[in-house]
Amino acid sequence: MGRGGGNFKQQTSGTGPFKQGPRDGVRYTLVKNPDYWEKPYPYLDRIELATHRQGRGAVQALQTASVDMIEYVPWQSIPGWKRIPA
Repeated sequence: MGRGGGNFKQQTSGTGPFKQGPRDGVRYTLVKNPDYWEKPYPYLDRIELATHRQGRGAVQALQTASVDMIEYVPWQSIPGWKRIPA
């Protein structure tokens, strides 16, 4: 629970550059806050975060370009990256 007694899993508050957008339990979206005080930020209209239960699923998502980056590459997957052309 937040300081004012709110549930931040359901509703956010504040004046940051992004606001909580749609989420479905797997994908979480942060959308540009049009009322953000420091112009011209934020530059991005939105940020999408996706969760993957297994490390291999995240690697496959990166290899197929369904995500732009992942938190880490499991060491077992590193040799395979050497075979992928840039």
